[in-house]
Amino acid sequence: MSNVVCIVQARMGSTRLTGKVMLKLCNYTVLYHVLNRIKQSRKIDKIIVATTQNEKDRVIVDEAVLSGVEYYRGCEDDVLDRYYQAAYNSNATEIVRITSDCPLIDPNIIDHTINMYFKENKNKKYDYACNFISRRYPRGLDVEIFSKEALSKAHKNAKQKHEREHVTPYIYKNPELFTLLSIENVLDESKYRWTLDVEEDYQLLNKIYEYFWKKNIFFGKDEIINYLKNNVDLLDINSKIKHKK
Repeated sequence: MSNVVCIVQARMGSTRLTGKVMLKLCNYTVLYHVLNRIKQSRKIDKIIVATTQNEKDRVIVDEAVLSGVEYYRGCEDDVLDRYYQAAYNSNATEIVRITSDCPLIDPNIIDHTINMYFKENKNKKYDYACNFISRRYPRGLDVEIFSKEALSKAHKNAKQKHEREHVTPYIYKNPELFTLLSIENVLDESKYRWTLDVEEDYQLLNKIYEYFWKKNIFFGKDEIINYLKNNVDLLDINSKIKHKK
């Protein structure tokens, strides 16, 4: 029987915008919004916030408890090990990876990714699926799902710093070792940037949340795009930001 566990990595020590997951959007933290949106998924059995043992990340633990989800505290730099330990402590059979800097994460897209993984996986063909290998979704709606066996293999064999820091590169950059499923949006909406990495991203996210929050707290991708199409000047706020490689 499947046990689909969503692990959300979060820490206060982000390099480009320190403490970004505890910034407020409509009086609630970015991390709160991420977790609240993930809770709307019908396919996730458990949510775990994976943070570090650093004392400054105690606020992350407090926010996880306040949000009613579990947490795991592990190595600050080896995020892959943090994921591995959190997954195995929870007896996960499949792991969904979502980062804590995506406060517009869409539960419908989460469920679509999970559904496609299981639909195509009836014959145990795929180790890993995601919606950004060939990017057509807005940045900030990234979803990955992979088996515990794939995670275990990556944990054992990944050696490069970026492989340990970003959890899944060892999997999706080694198609000869893992079977990969790319899930693509019908339309190419990759020009939109909704992740939180720098101050300009925060300004745009504030505008979006201020517009929607009192109307519908679980507004989705299509509603946001319609809003931005009618307010194209907002796209200039973070249009010059280069995503970290």
